[in-house]
Amino acid sequence: MGILYDYVKVLDFGLVKPGKEVSDDPTISMEGTATGTPAYMAPEMITKAHAIDPRADLYSLGCVGYWLLTGRPLFESGTAFGIMAEHVKTEPPPPSQRTEIPIPAELDRILLRCVAKNPDDRFQSARELAEALAAVPVPEPWTNARAEQWWKLHAPRS
Repeated sequence: MGILYDYVKVLDFGLVKPGKEVSDDPTISMEGTATGTPAYMAPEMITKAHAIDPRADLYSLGCVGYWLLTGRPLFESGTAFGIMAEHVKTEPPPPSQRTEIPIPAELDRILLRCVAKNPDDRFQSARELAEALAAVPVPEPWTNARAEQWWKLHAPRS
């Protein structure tokens, strides 16, 4: 069969708890600390300006989608703190401006909505996001051959 270039691996680290408010209890979260990978952290996980809920996962998923389309993270900085600051204050350019592949305008809008700074401006559920993605016209189907070509261009270097 050959190499399968694209596949899905679902991981749940349990960082977001639905319905839980951010606590000031030092045994739960310590002031000035953040949990997660900086490249994929929602602004509210950094600033605690909003309660952390499943919309933070949609932000992280938007970061993953952005990387998958562009081969680059949403924000690039020399330090973890620099990346976190960008998540809080900087609006990212549309993915179509950072890649050589054509990206439908609808997909640009969807990904930028996923990474909106305010959780109220994001999709409110994974189902809502899935419906928006399903409505995006796909001019050319994704194939293993196209995936191989993409990974040869964008695979992380050791």
